[in-house]
Amino acid sequence: MYAQINPRKLLFNLSENIDADDLKSIKFLLQNKLPRRKLEDNITMLNLLLEMEKMDLLSITNLETLEEVIRPVCPSLRRRIILNLKSSQSKEENGFYVK
Repeated sequence: MYAQINPRKLLFNLSENIDADDLKSIKFLLQNKLPRRKLEDNITMLNLLLEMEKMDLLSITNLETLEEVIRPVCPSLRRRIILNLKSSQSKEENGFYVK
């Protein structure tokens, strides 16, 4: 079981664990949510995550879109996202969440 980690660290770890084929699949799944120029061949997973953040598709408390695109591509990474999301929501509900 994974402990909750810093959201930025989670995103960095996810980006490090995505290979080129998985990245292509993720970009395909995001083609209706991000502009085409943001999905070019030379974009890295980390840059893609940053673009998602800029478009309000990704935030510390909003990992749902990321979970949706990771689910069919890499289920093991999806588990990390879900655990982190549940932990973040629990802290926020209890008033312990600090931005």
